[in-house]
Amino acid sequence: MVAIAYDGAMRNLLLCLVLLGACDKKPSEGERAKALDTARAKWSPAGAQWADRMVVMLSKLMCADGGYIVTCFPKATADCLTIAATQVKTCLATNPEWVPQDVNRQTGEAAGAKLGECSGSQLEMELRRRDWFTDTPHCHDNDFWRQATEQEAIKQTKGL
Repeated sequence: MVAIAYDGAMRNLLLCLVLLGACDKKPSEGERAKALDTARAKWSPAGAQWADRMVVMLSKLMCADGGYIVTCFPKATADCLTIAATQVKTCLATNPEWVPQDVNRQTGEAAGAKLGECSGSQLEMELRRRDWFTDTPHCHDNDFWRQATEQEAIKQTKGL
């Protein structure tokens, strides 16, 4: 699993995108569900199973105790898994081609890296849009969060 690293310029770009995105009409839950169903129709059974597992795994990874989201967006703790799952599903619906048709370690890791980057970025933008960021120690230390995320991913995959 690849951790996402944001430098100052990237954070500023993300904030600009959030501000611009706030002007856009957000799709309703029904519209997102329909888009995901449309995407799912194109996936193999193995790909659909992989996607379902990724919704759960990535949400848990992004919302892990002591992780970036819980530490730097503490107001999100109670709703983190729900919000994260929505972001993962949105990324799957808008990028159905990322879901591997033939799932193996190589295709799963490659697709998971893309999906993780997309959903992590979307989750952070959504939480910043809600003004839930709290600047606590390490919130701007990309190397710290990369290492913490890698360790959490290893812990989670050992449980499979």
